[in-house]
Amino acid sequence: MFKGQLWVRMFILMAICAFATVMAGCSPSAESKIEEMEKYLAGYERTGKDVYVDLMLKKIKEPAGIIASGTLFFDEDRVQELRSRYVKVSREFEKAMIQDQRWNVLSQAYSGYHSIHPTQKVLLSQAYSGNDPDLLAIVGEGHFEAGNRHQAYTAYAKAALSDHDNAHWPRGLAAHYGCVDLDAIWGELAEHRKSFKGSPLPMGEPTLSRRELLTARTALRKGQLPEIPESCPLHPDF
Repeated sequence: MFKGQLWVRMFILMAICAFATVMAGCSPSAESKIEEMEKYLAGYERTGKDVYVDLMLKKIKEPAGIIASGTLFFDEDRVQELRSRYVKVSREFEKAMIQDQRWNVLSQAYSGYHSIHPTQKVLLSQAYSGNDPDLLAIVGEGHFEAGNRHQAYTAYAKAALSDHDNAHWPRGLAAHYGCVDLDAIWGELAEHRKSFKGSPLPMGEPTLSRRELLTARTALRKGQLPEIPESCPLHPDF
């Protein structure tokens, strides 16, 4: 009997503590993790040591969910403050990794279920020239948002050659700009298409014969990118 009452009392005490945390406006673990991120970033900027990068990479994905759940709490101003601090330290971390060409670190930060949202797309698109498909996809996004159609397609195509799972990006972009032949060729590697913001252009008339299309698709399967028709808005001289 006594043990049962003790358990009930402990449960009630834990519930009271949890409610007090909610009333405070946000989980203390969110703030402490952000403080650690700020400390690790400052340590890396001061020393350039890998240990701070490793620590930062472990922490940078953790606070996002906790802060996002802050909409359930009562102190929205406090939650917004922590959100702003998290976004700021994440942006500065991305910038530092790009400037120091720490591509493997960025790839890890952008990938996985708890990936961080890229905020330095333009800077990355200006600096990166490697073959990592995750980074190339972000480079493509940066170019697309900047209106650089050909550069966006080039990045997406390169990502698709590195990993065929990304072939829906160049196919989607080809379809978005009405490049019917290019869309059909990329159908060799992708059944579906990536959707892009804005209304797609009407599809043009196909110019390739069935034999020419099969030849181009076979070449793509072997790693040879298709030629971009001059009538396609993705052509560099369009």
